[in-house]
Amino acid sequence: MKIIFTLIIFMLGSLVFAQNWDKEPNSHRADFMQKGYGMMTHYLPTPQGATEEEKAEDFNRIIDNFNIEAFMDAFDRSGAEWLIFTIGQNVGYWNSSNSVVDSVKPGHTPKRDLVLEIAKEVKKRGKKFIAYLPGEAAALCGNDPSFIPVFHWTQSIGTPEFYATWADFLREYSLKFGKDCDGWWIDGIYASVHDNSYNWSIWADAMRAGNPDSAIAFSDASYVLGYLNNLTPENDYFPGEVHAMEDGYVRIDPLFGETYLSDDGKIRQKYSLPKYFIPKGPFLDGARLHALVPFDSTFNPTVKTEWASYDVDSLLRLCHSFHAVGGGVTLNSPINMDGTIPPSSLAKLEAVGKSFKDKSADKKYKLDPKVLDRTVKVMGKNPNPKNIAWGKPAKLYDANMTREVASSSFAHDAFLGNDGDKASCAVGGDGAWAWTYFLDLEKSTKISQIKLTMGDFYATEFTVSTSVNNVIWDEIDHVYNTDKQLEYTWKLKNKNVRYIKITSLKPNGANQEGKQLGVYELEVYK
Repeated sequence: MKIIFTLIIFMLGSLVFAQNWDKEPNSHRADFMQKGYGMMTHYLPTPQGATEEEKAEDFNRIIDNFNIEAFMDAFDRSGAEWLIFTIGQNVGYWNSSNSVVDSVKPGHTPKRDLVLEIAKEVKKRGKKFIAYLPGEAAALCGNDPSFIPVFHWTQSIGTPEFYATWADFLREYSLKFGKDCDGWWIDGIYASVHDNSYNWSIWADAMRAGNPDSAIAFSDASYVLGYLNNLTPENDYFPGEVHAMEDGYVRIDPLFGETYLSDDGKIRQKYSLPKYFIPKGPFLDGARLHALVPFDSTFNPTVKTEWASYDVDSLLRLCHSFHAVGGGVTLNSPINMDGTIPPSSLAKLEAVGKSFKDKSADKKYKLDPKVLDRTVKVMGKNPNPKNIAWGKPAKLYDANMTREVASSSFAHDAFLGNDGDKASCAVGGDGAWAWTYFLDLEKSTKISQIKLTMGDFYATEFTVSTSVNNVIWDEIDHVYNTDKQLEYTWKLKNKNVRYIKITSLKPNGANQEGKQLGVYELEVYK
């Protein structure tokens, strides 16, 4: 699983936290994920040597020493219903032969077809096999310029020639694996990679050439960035890439800033609150609900491996919360180069597998709703107890309140507008120069005063409105900030209020005075 930091930061401008549980499923190819849970390993040999010939020899030595009996014994003991196994990623070597590579760069696939062997062993057991590949040119080639003649790539962006060649590459694997391959998981389909120019049907047809029932997932990082909508209708199951899990909850706040471990052992990030995903139905935006979660391993260098060494109870809550609503979870385990699974990791897999023999396990291992309270608790202590806005739910919308928008950066999340610290601020993103800061006091309260503080980011025209039902709004002021005022106070005479919104009308574009509304602190007093 490879994430490029500059790429992720670029992508954050289009964060979406909407969920579509009602959409009809795109297909039923991934219905097998209802049965239990899945196992995954990132098996990526990196051969050593001074020459291509020495590396090829070392690569074949590594593959030949893969103990398939030990690996399949671990898979059996795991009790997993499906296996996702890597053909290759990032290193420029693949664990299964393919003429697209072999004809131009011999020695980068092994003499032993390890992936095909494993697929056949999985199918002998009546289980499902899913092949893993990246869909990003640079990751596919290991950033090695010598692969340009193979896949026709330029840096991280695929050329039209790459697009066609990669389809041929996929088709050959699909035809070779045939009915021994039940699905595909394609990594790295980021917005800056596909640029809305890829024809997903062509690639999907190539992957289904050997088995039309293959279940496909194209991953644009999904949960990692809070993406809860499918990249393409070709997705039979939601790719569900996860970088962190907390007491059974999938985390959907991007973890690419300054991360640390809290006193109670939870992964936290400066300038960002944890956000949690709650599974509610079998299909998410038309695809079978699914999460791919690393444990005792990591997909993200800011999330240390030891931080992802989750206990068995957390893994059980995770798997059964998805299973209870008809979804599936795949657990990515570390793997040794000889094909063995570390004993401590295998013990966790065995515990999860055994739990699925208990019909009451879904009820037994429910998510703890108290975990959700941490979003407020992590903010610390209210520095001004009389300010009842502190720590209350806040959101960012466009100026017309038609859609929720992302913050403009890691350091400008919504909660920073009412965190009690005037050094931090909330700023809307998604190109919404004119945007709305929305605050929910959680219950109707008679208030006497609202106070707004702005700073380096400030509005030159904005409105302040209140409501008791989020339907009928009372505009209490329309401000034309001609003298660049940064602090405002409104007296309300015990007005009954639950919701408050600050709507910026200007700046409404780039390079204007004030730059953009920044809510450094919104305070509310009874």
